[in-house]
Amino acid sequence: MARSRSEKMLASLAQKYVQGKATAAEKAFLEKYYGSFEKEQGFPLAPSEEAALEQEMLELTWKKAEPPVIRIYQRSWFRIAASVVLLLAAGISYLIISRQPLPVVVAPANVIDFAPGGDKAFLTLSDGTTILLDSAVNGNLVREGDVVVQKMDGQLSYAGEDPSGEVHYNTITTPKGGKYQLILADGSKVWLNASSSLRYPAAFTGKDRVVELTGEAYFEVKTDRARPFRVVLPGGGGVEVLGTHFNINSYSDEPTVNTTLFEGKVRVVAASSREPGRYQVLLPGQQARQGPAGQISINNNADLEQVIAWKNGKFLFGDSMDMEEIMRQLARWYDVEVEFHAKITEFIGGSISRDVNASQVFHMLEETGAVKFKIEGRKVIVMAHNK
Repeated sequence: MARSRSEKMLASLAQKYVQGKATAAEKAFLEKYYGSFEKEQGFPLAPSEEAALEQEMLELTWKKAEPPVIRIYQRSWFRIAASVVLLLAAGISYLIISRQPLPVVVAPANVIDFAPGGDKAFLTLSDGTTILLDSAVNGNLVREGDVVVQKMDGQLSYAGEDPSGEVHYNTITTPKGGKYQLILADGSKVWLNASSSLRYPAAFTGKDRVVELTGEAYFEVKTDRARPFRVVLPGGGGVEVLGTHFNINSYSDEPTVNTTLFEGKVRVVAASSREPGRYQVLLPGQQARQGPAGQISINNNADLEQVIAWKNGKFLFGDSMDMEEIMRQLARWYDVEVEFHAKITEFIGGSISRDVNASQVFHMLEETGAVKFKIEGRKVIVMAHNK
C-alpha cells in the first residue's frame, strides 16, 4: 500500500531523529506527536489530523536551519524512536507513545562548574627526579643513559638504545583530569587516561618488553616476535602480546579488570597464575573481564566504540553502563568527588565531548528525567529525579 505524503515526511523526520541529525524544532515536533497517542489504543489518524500533521511538517521546512540536537536517550526511548521508522516503512499511520521528551541540552547559567581535563602528567626518572610535563617546554627533555626523552604537545617519546644493558625505569603518571600519550623506545604507542600510571624501561634490553599499568591505557604495540610485550597489572595478572591494539581498564574502583582487543591476538593471564584454565586468548572484538578472585569471563560482543571513546575525546554512555560507572568516569576527568543519595536504576545513553565543562554533561544527564545533581564545592551529589 502506497504511503501518503505525510507518512513519508514523518518517516524522514523520525530517521533524522534516530541519527541525531534533527533540529530542535523537528525534535520538539516529533516528541509532541509521540506523546499524543497511546500504544494500547493505536489510534489511526483521521483525515483532519493527517492534514494538520502535514501542515506542521511543511512549516518546519520554512524555519531557519538550527544546529542538530545532542544525541541523548534513555534505553527504551531510543529503541521506540528507532522502531517508528520501521512502523512507517510498513505503512502503519499511527504513532507509539514514548517516555518524556528530552529537550535540547543547554548548560544553565550561573552554576558552579568544573573545567574539563587535558594533557597533564608528571614523569618520574630512574633517580627519583620528577618532571611536571604540562609546564615543561617542547623539545629534548632529559637523557636516561643513551636514550633521549623528548616532549612535544602532550606526547612523550623515547629514542635510542642503551648498549650497556643497564635498565633505567621511568614512570609517567596522570592525575585526575589528566591524559597523556607516550611512544616507547621500541616504537609502541600508549595513550594514558586520567588517574593512571605506566612504569617502563627507557630502553628495552632483555628478551621481552615489560611495562606495569595502573588505571586505563590504550596500546598499539610494535610487532617484535623475538621480544613479546607484556603488561603487568595490579595483583600480578597481565596481558601478553606480540603486536596488537588493545585497551586495558584496571582502575581499582572498578569491579573488574577489562581487557578489550581491537586488532591482533592477546593472552590475558589471571593474577599470579599460569595454570591451565587461568588464562584466556582473545580475538578482535572480544573483552576479558577479570574479577577480584582471578576468574575470567569473556564478552564476545564488546562495544568497541564505547571502550575507546575516552581516547577519541568523548564520553559515550550506552546500555551496558549504570549511573555508578558513568559517575566514576566523570569523577576522574573533572577531578570531583561523587556522593550518591539515591540508587539510579535507569540506564542512560548519550554522547558528548570530553572537552566541555562538567555542567554541560550534568545537564545532559538531567534531561533524561532519571537523575539530578547538586554541587557542593567539588562534591557532586547524585539524586533521583522527582517525576
